[in-house]
Amino acid sequence: MGEHSTLVEQSYSLIREDIIFGRLNPNSPLRIERLKDSYSVGASPLREALSRLLTDGLVTSEGLRGFRVAPVSLADFRDITESRLLVETAALRLAVERGDSQWEGNLVAAHYHLSRLGERQNMDPQDFMIEMERLNREFHLVLIAGSKSAHLVRICMQLFDFSRRYRNISLRGNPGRAHEVNDEHDAIHSATLQRDADTAVRLIAEHIESTYRSVSKALEVDAA
Repeated sequence: MGEHSTLVEQSYSLIREDIIFGRLNPNSPLRIERLKDSYSVGASPLREALSRLLTDGLVTSEGLRGFRVAPVSLADFRDITESRLLVETAALRLAVERGDSQWEGNLVAAHYHLSRLGERQNMDPQDFMIEMERLNREFHLVLIAGSKSAHLVRICMQLFDFSRRYRNISLRGNPGRAHEVNDEHDAIHSATLQRDADTAVRLIAEHIESTYRSVSKALEVDAA
């Protein structure tokens, strides 16, 4: 990979994470000159990175007025949730059917790391939230990786990140709102390892809906 391509990839990853973690506010302008200072990258790589984020749906374009962070709404979050319900349940059912012993081991490890996070009592609340989100994403990724469908996993994780953006915006400035989902993860993990596809699919659907209820309630409170 050449230097230009590397800078594009780095810029894309950094801006994407800042959008998903809510560090860049919805609807805020993404001015190239300001981004150059923030990310220490030239204008050309930044424009290419923003074009990729436009394709991802995390950035909007206003013609000559440039780029903005994509807006948020409860209607959009509901659409994301319903899309996750369709594809993530399908991916998990395939994972239960196709997953091998290596996948089982990876799932056990991902669940272990996520479940032990609560024991790290001395972490800064913001650092705890970031680590929780990282481990939660890893658990969901490993969970469906057994489907052995790269395209399905990619779609699932894109939707997961869209949902994660809403979750992080709802938690910003108040990490204490974090939804306690250890019991839900435990149940999904157990049913999946027992190869009980019907139960695992029902539980992941309930988990996704539970996230929607928690986040939408927080967003409604913030909007009040």
